[in-house]
Amino acid sequence: MKKILYTISFFVCALCSSNAQSVALKTNALYWVGLTPNIGVEFLGKKTSVDIEFGGSPFSITKNVYFQPEIKFWITKVLTKSYIGIEPVYAYYNYNIFGKKGNGSALGVGVNYGYSFLINQRFNIEPLIGAKYMRTTNRDNRKKGNAIIPNIGVNLTYVIK
Repeated sequence: MKKILYTISFFVCALCSSNAQSVALKTNALYWVGLTPNIGVEFLGKKTSVDIEFGGSPFSITKNVYFQPEIKFWITKVLTKSYIGIEPVYAYYNYNIFGKKGNGSALGVGVNYGYSFLINQRFNIEPLIGAKYMRTTNRDNRKKGNAIIPNIGVNLTYVIK
């Protein structure tokens, strides 16, 4: 599994332009509401950016960890107005909610549409909507399945340089 994560990381970082102008830190505020702390780093080019996000929930009801790189194609310029994003996703989950249990992993791909609102020179708010196609493997009963998962979020972005 580590090889898959390293391969995805290398692929996403290779797409990032070598003359990137800025780096930004970000977090998805809606995930925090769902008790899933997360942090991301976004490497900004002229009309593309590469976002690498990690997150997870250590709580006893739902335990999960996810890794989600994304390449964003901005319509005008980076962190300005609309973008389309493509992301591979890997997640590990372990939950026990209302008597239903699950323990396994998921691998998939997603597509997002987002819009960045400039608050000041360094701070942006970025709502997004999209969908992910996930292939799941449940370790408890060895069942495999497919799922299409909606994706909504509100990213808070701080540009470092």
